Amino acid sequence: MLPSLNSGDFVFANQFYFVVRVNDVVVVNHPNYHHIIKRVARVCQIRGFLLCGDHEDSVSSKKMGWVTQPQIEGKVMFSIRKR
Repeated sequence: MLPSLNSGDFVFANQFYFVVRVNDVVVVNHPNYHHIIKRVARVCQIRGFLLCGDHEDSVSSKKMGWVTQPQIEGKVMFSIRKR
């Protein structure tokens, strides 16, 4: 999620009662990439969520595919930069 988040940054994610919208940053348990933090690019009630990264070298939306609501473990509320 560079430049928004750096390796080692501490994130606070809400795991309860959150609504996911486009541009939200979420923690996802992906079957191929395990726990990963991504930005929501698209929301579709039928297919789920299409995610993207902020860095040009991040895993592409095409490789990740659509994720479902149960795969989203939390919505990032704020972060603290590692010093």
